[in-house]
Amino acid sequence: MAMKRKGYWAGLGLLVSAGVAWACGPFFPERMLLERSKSLLQAPRSRLSLEVASMKVKTPPVKANWAPGEQEFPQARQTVEVDVAELAEALRGKAEGEAIVKRYRAVRGVLWSLTVQPANGGGGALVPALAPPDGIPGEFADYLRGAIARARGDSAGAKKEWEGLLARPAAERGYRSTWAAYMLGVHSRDVNRAEAARWFQKTRELAAQGFRDGLGLGAASLGAEGALALADRDFPRASRLYLEASALGDPFGSASITVVVRALMEATPEAQKQALRDPVVREVLGAYLTSTDVTELGPSSRESRIHALLLDETRDERDMAGADRLAWFSYQRGDLKATEAWLQRAPESSPVRAWIRSKMLARGGKYRDAAAELTRAVEAFPLLASTPLQDEESPRLIAPRRLRAELAVLKLGRGQFLEAHELLLRAGYWRDAAFVAERVLSLEELRAHVDERWPPAPRASAGKPAEPAAVEPMSDGERLRYLLGRRLARADRWTEARPYFPPALLPDLDAYLVAREKSKAPGAQERAEALWAMARLERHKGMELLGMELGPDWRVDDGQFDEDEAVGKPSKREPAALRSGEEQRREKQSAPAFARRFHYRHVGARRALEASKLLADRDPRIQEMLCSAFDWLKARDPQGARPYAQEAKRRGVPCP
Repeated sequence: MAMKRKGYWAGLGLLVSAGVAWACGPFFPERMLLERSKSLLQAPRSRLSLEVASMKVKTPPVKANWAPGEQEFPQARQTVEVDVAELAEALRGKAEGEAIVKRYRAVRGVLWSLTVQPANGGGGALVPALAPPDGIPGEFADYLRGAIARARGDSAGAKKEWEGLLARPAAERGYRSTWAAYMLGVHSRDVNRAEAARWFQKTRELAAQGFRDGLGLGAASLGAEGALALADRDFPRASRLYLEASALGDPFGSASITVVVRALMEATPEAQKQALRDPVVREVLGAYLTSTDVTELGPSSRESRIHALLLDETRDERDMAGADRLAWFSYQRGDLKATEAWLQRAPESSPVRAWIRSKMLARGGKYRDAAAELTRAVEAFPLLASTPLQDEESPRLIAPRRLRAELAVLKLGRGQFLEAHELLLRAGYWRDAAFVAERVLSLEELRAHVDERWPPAPRASAGKPAEPAAVEPMSDGERLRYLLGRRLARADRWTEARPYFPPALLPDLDAYLVAREKSKAPGAQERAEALWAMARLERHKGMELLGMELGPDWRVDDGQFDEDEAVGKPSKREPAALRSGEEQRREKQSAPAFARRFHYRHVGARRALEASKLLADRDPRIQEMLCSAFDWLKARDPQGARPYAQEAKRRGVPCP
């Protein structure tokens, strides 16, 4: 029976960026709305580790204890520490227990040094001098004598000691039975693989029966036995054993599966045909292929050959294990005929099948049907709170998020703007969600949504000192509220904007509100000073108070990068089903007053001009206002800056 997929992962795994090639410089997260057709049609690679983790595997009742990989010689260190700790436990409360443990640790320390830095063929004259200290339980003495014999190169002596340990009554070997069985498997694997496999199986049996397994040897025995099965070219058994080990957290689980698949691809066609009759081997092969870089695969590659073989061997099958992944792989390669063949063989309940079908439908312009298939896939991948947004390989996004972002593209094209925004936001595509919030949703739609979905966070109670205010980091809700606040400010609805701003910015906002109120005073001089105060805040605090989250200001990057230059603007050459006329109309309505980089500088400059008009010619403050406006713009927009210098000259106070 094929292995079933775990809940929300379903093996779709981590997905690579959807074909957007970033320019040199900082990393910019993936965008779905830059090239919508491309985002929908591409099926990025998976990641083998998550494909493997997605397979629901029944594991034996053992516990793992994988050695930490950051240390040098981790297994050897772990063995010494666990061995000494368990001896101390066995001797607890006995006379001279601590002294015995100290002597035991000394012997173990010498053995450890010989393990990691053997000399003279395995320890030389040092090994014969070692012996278990007096006073330790018999099973510890038996095991240690076997370890000393092995270090000395006396395999027969080691085997005799460990077999003797296992011959003791069960009550006398509670601590070291699993150790002895595992080492007998290690001892036998180069001599008799069948015998070694039996000992590794015995290790798991003993651990399941309750014998101490502080090293997690029951779990480790799975990989050890898997290597034996692979040496015998028993691909189904090797696959199952490695998958079980991986399900128990084996850090080398994915690497082991890679070894199995590569060995399978090097096997004879007859051996491949026999192995590929097994459903688990098919799933493992599909998982491997979907995580392969298809750009490097020619028609004669081993991946292509085994794919073609399996395609031919399964032509009459239905509900085939792994067929959904093989459809994914075929689609990645642009082999649409093979994709369709695998889709027909894949289980209809497979969310991956629905996902790939949505892409096939989108290729034919059947976006409504594609949305229905994609909705099915999304429903099979619930977005849990624990679903990580990104891993260390930043362009890759977790499948439940990627699928929602693709569905958002389709909903946006159908005018379901608010649903698209929510999908993008929950999927972690902040830039795309911000684009919809900033440019597509009406201001009232956005405000109603924010008020309902993202109410303000509770503030500190009165009487308690407030924590130092900070703008970053913010939650999605806080970022969205702040985006709305700036959008209201750009619409000159400053008082309404105030509740949506972060506390750290309220002093600047309040200063602006005071100046704004004074700008309505009857006296020209007072109005001019107020307008000039507003202009300076618009220039120097404009990013914080007025800045667009995306272009042209890029508040999302603190204004440090122009992603329109590095990445590109959303494509306007999209089918009407993906970018409607209504969306384009809304985008025009929501455009900033000045469609230039750091648009708020132009807002401030225009305000300075307004202030200067309230003053008499040759008033020195005119020079300060207009020449400052000229300086604010001249570096990026010399042509836009020139009129301010010309106006200062006309008013009799030319710029220096």
